[in-house]
Amino acid sequence: MTPKTAFTAGLAALALMALLPGCGPTTYQFAGTGQSVGVDAKLEVNDIEGGNRELRLELNHLPPPGRLGGGLTVYAMWVIPSGQSPQLAGYVEFDEGSRRGTARATTPARRFQVRVTAERNRTVAAPSEHVVARQAVN
Repeated sequence: MTPKTAFTAGLAALALMALLPGCGPTTYQFAGTGQSVGVDAKLEVNDIEGGNRELRLELNHLPPPGRLGGGLTVYAMWVIPSGQSPQLAGYVEFDEGSRRGTARATTPARRFQVRVTAERNRTVAAPSEHVVARQAVN
């Protein structure tokens, strides 16, 4: 096989892999809720080992939590599997200067909703009514 033929075959293999399902993350672009209309969000969902899914969340134009209500200090990310109760997936790392937030989590769920809420502290047991973003994943 000549170098040119090998290169062409390699490009063809890469193009085919890009078309196959499960070869990369599924990306969801979505906006904030009525409480945070300026928020732009991106959620990447990627299948990983053990049948789990990795979630990578990016939020832009996120207001400081305190602007949504008195005493709110942190953003939480929740995974709500179909027909089940909300599960705390983690907390959003929020940079007030850039108004950007990021979070990562894993879940075994295949169908679920991701919800981001403003919370009073990091010891919450259920999501508050201060929902800044939500996205269904199927």
